[in-house]
Amino acid sequence: MAEMTGEARVVALDRLRPGDIADCSGELLDVVFGWADFARLRRQVAAQSAAAGLTGTRLDDFVLAVHEIAANAIVHAGAGGRLILRRAASGLRCLVADTIPKGTVSCPAPRSADMRETAAAVAAGAEPGEPIGADSGRGLWLAATLADELSITSGPDSTIVSLYMRLD
Repeated sequence: MAEMTGEARVVALDRLRPGDIADCSGELLDVVFGWADFARLRRQVAAQSAAAGLTGTRLDDFVLAVHEIAANAIVHAGAGGRLILRRAASGLRCLVADTIPKGTVSCPAPRSADMRETAAAVAAGAEPGEPIGADSGRGLWLAATLADELSITSGPDSTIVSLYMRLD
């Protein structure tokens, strides 16, 4: 699959391990998923994250962030994805990769909103920076808001979203 680089480390997703619970040191889950697995996947992420020490609203926030990114992998890639949950320095890292090879990816320019529209949206309860006027498209924004870190790496074979949450 693809590699994700950042500073001096490389995360490779080129190996599948048998079973839902990975036997590699620090890895808590390594699963391939689709819509049929979605409820079970959320329960597994919640259970493994709680067992690793994430509690309370931080646990709820992390599970929801992972859920949003996993849903994006299915909706936007069209088939499913792969989720790896592992222990990381003082926290948990979740990598979600789609499984569909990609062609050239283009990102549309950010939507420029009229300041009156932005002010009205914020007054109505939208957070500053939240996409305005869309019924969908808030998954990445929500995940980035809930997790301590979010990064996206996209290559010719896959897109990988990495979420990190500190254990406080």
